[in-house]
Amino acid sequence: MARDATLIRVAYRHGLRVSERVRLRWDQVDLQHGLLHVTRRKHGIASVHPLLRALHRLQRDTRRRPTCSSASVRRR
Repeated sequence: MARDATLIRVAYRHGLRVSERVRLRWDQVDLQHGLLHVTRRKHGIASVHPLLRALHRLQRDTRRRPTCSSASVRRR
């Protein structure tokens, strides 16, 4: 539940489109500097955003046990 709320906050705060959120990968997340690198789908412009503390904490904990390169969560 906390994971879902964090992802929703990040998408809202940074204005991420669904396609940008779904394509988010771990190599776009810079935990050391607390930054999120996003390439906008509409015009392909890259932007850098400061991470929310809640997301930083969640991703740091999740990163310890990664199962894939995708930073987003997909359910079928």
